[in-house]
Amino acid sequence: MTFESEIINIRRYVHKNPELGGNEYSTSKFIESKLKELKIPYKRIGKTGVIGAERCK
Repeated sequence: MTFESEIINIRRYVHKNPELGGNEYSTSKFIESKLKELKIPYKRIGKTGVIGAERCK
């Protein structure tokens, strides 16, 4: 799978599973799993925010 096709699949997944603002629990778990898979550090912000970065403190 190419990087482009992976990004397209992620976008499609997110759009097929909409959640109301502030209640993106499934989306944040999905993003966390992708960041873990890619070994990208991340941190949670608020109830549903996820920030992936080279360095998370």
